[in-house]
Amino acid sequence: MKSIKERILAFNSDRNKEIIPIKYKKMKENASRFFRGSCHLFYEDLYNNQLLLNAPKVWLCGDLHLENFGCYKAADNHLYFDINDFDESELAPLLFDVCRILVSIYVFGNDLKIKKKHLHRLTSMFWDEYILNIKNGKSYCFHLNNSRGEIKDLIQNSTDLEVDFLKTSKNKKPKKIKIENEDTFKLKKKSKVVLKEKLKETLANNPIFKNYQILDIVGLIAGTGSLGLERYLVLINQKSNKNYELIDLKKARKSCINSYNSVPQPNWQVESQRISFAQHLLQFQTPKLLQNWVVGTDNYNARYYDPSQSKVDLEKIASHPENFEYMILDFAKLLAWSHVRAAGRQSSDTYQTINEWVENQNIKELLLQTSSDYAIKVKKDFIHFNKK
Repeated sequence: MKSIKERILAFNSDRNKEIIPIKYKKMKENASRFFRGSCHLFYEDLYNNQLLLNAPKVWLCGDLHLENFGCYKAADNHLYFDINDFDESELAPLLFDVCRILVSIYVFGNDLKIKKKHLHRLTSMFWDEYILNIKNGKSYCFHLNNSRGEIKDLIQNSTDLEVDFLKTSKNKKPKKIKIENEDTFKLKKKSKVVLKEKLKETLANNPIFKNYQILDIVGLIAGTGSLGLERYLVLINQKSNKNYELIDLKKARKSCINSYNSVPQPNWQVESQRISFAQHLLQFQTPKLLQNWVVGTDNYNARYYDPSQSKVDLEKIASHPENFEYMILDFAKLLAWSHVRAAGRQSSDTYQTINEWVENQNIKELLLQTSSDYAIKVKKDFIHFNKK
């Protein structure tokens, strides 16, 4: 039987050899980071769990945890707070999303020094709120006018910080992206030239960007689970009116659920199509840009770089139990709303099927126990991963 280290190394074997050590370093910080960086272990361990498999099939986030919610700017130029990561999305039993976030409440909560009794209360509240909103059958969203607590503050304080990534001088437009922090890195000259040529062809065939030119490309480091996949910031501008844009370009690969998921999937032409479809479906509002770019032989998800994609400060909010409970309830709503939104779409079970299942099951205690038990395993796996 393979060790935890061997399983993690095998899963990440095709990733960028220079970036993957950064991922492993982050995963060694605490159990929460480890959980974020090892989503595949969750499915390797629980893919045949009958409790989870017996649930209706919907489009999932796939990697749901407390830090995969955040602010983003939508096509209508308003800020929203929602689930914000869809790399692992697939059509699968809905309880995989529910169980994974329940596990994260236990894992993150333990790192935040929240008492076990309170964590049981939080997971119980999450399940009850999720069920209530599934039964309600409506799909809503959080924005400035209907949010509360930390989420409201986050939306209110989010601003466009794009200029911080750009080199500027007096009376001149930006032509370069800064390399001065842990988020960006300089590409090797040969790699940059090759990538730039491929991107020129991609832009030339894109109706929105065919009149743009590429000014600069740097590597981008963000998140935990996706570290090691090629990801870039691309600075482009429109030749006619000097309109500048920063594009977040992230390479797509198969969902880590795929190898363990018996539910038939649509025949996507490229994996970025699956990710964009799930994000478009599961979020209440679509981001300003959400496209699939084929660059050479690789496929990427392309979005405007959005520095307003802020996440709640879990450490700060954990010191205020009432606010933490509000957040947990709001996250439960967001998950239920996304599942209601996905019902009946692209082979997902219908809302009627999901609602009938909700009305006729009594699995709460078993689900909470399963989640609590797996959180203990995550902690043990984290300890093993840290051993030299």
